[in-house]
Amino acid sequence: MKVFYKKRILFGMVFLLIFSMVVGCTQEEQHENLEENLKTPTPYPMEITDGDGKNLVIEQEPQKIVSLSPSHTEILYGLGLGEKIVGVTNYCDYPKEATTKTKIGDAFTVNIEKIIELQPNVVLNYWPMGDEIKKKLEEAGIVIVTYAPESINQIENAIKGIGKITNQEESADQMVLDIDNKKKEIQDKVKNADRPKVFYEIEYSQALWTAGEGSFIDELITIGGGENVAKDIKDPYAQYSIESLVEKNPQIYITNTSNMKEKKTSDIKERPGFENIDAIKNNKIEIVDENLLSRPSQRVKDALEVMAKAIHPELF
Repeated sequence: MKVFYKKRILFGMVFLLIFSMVVGCTQEEQHENLEENLKTPTPYPMEITDGDGKNLVIEQEPQKIVSLSPSHTEILYGLGLGEKIVGVTNYCDYPKEATTKTKIGDAFTVNIEKIIELQPNVVLNYWPMGDEIKKKLEEAGIVIVTYAPESINQIENAIKGIGKITNQEESADQMVLDIDNKKKEIQDKVKNADRPKVFYEIEYSQALWTAGEGSFIDELITIGGGENVAKDIKDPYAQYSIESLVEKNPQIYITNTSNMKEKKTSDIKERPGFENIDAIKNNKIEIVDENLLSRPSQRVKDALEVMAKAIHPELF
């Protein structure tokens, strides 16, 4: 009988030992599998088509970025990528931190040597780039990604594209959602209001320049509850004759802070022929932030409200 109990005890100890080893191995395997499942697969190398229709390959997540446009700089900061920006243009002044970055000239006078010296993975481009400049950058192993948005939809596509190549898609989606929400908010406010005739002055020096069809300024005016009298020029930005302006007779005249430096609204009233325009006669002259209306970035949501307020101040 004692021998029998001893065998049962010995058998039980062996069973527990084997069981603990099996359970231990299973738990270890489960832990390893859990760790493996928690690892986020890298999206790189990544194939993309940029705003210029170019098929590009982003080999790895960009750690150094040069921006050749103030709007692209704003988008990068909006995505939380300020620390990865190593170079910007002379005009990149928003947010304030952008002014501390290394300057590489501007879109038309790019310092190629400075850009190559900064060793960026990606250069975000806006304006058409010369073949020689492009060749030198590509030979240095730098990927040139171009976005030149001219509508709110294209702005959103640029944000999504930049968000994708920098592995910040979630932040980009939120930025786009914020724009869409603001757009809907403005449309709801002005949907039952009258649509006054509006003219937007980009510049007035040797000639009068305005924004026509295809520009996102035209889109801002339309969403803001106005009718762009220069819509018929069929060009995003073009000269506009004083004769056509007087004939169209806008009820609201909008210009910008850059154009009005050291000027007063009274200067507009003194221009030949302008005394016959309703907006001028009724003192419906609005001055808006030039940067908001010239930089197609996520701040277009602020531009939407600024434009709508200028057209329908009674609704805001």
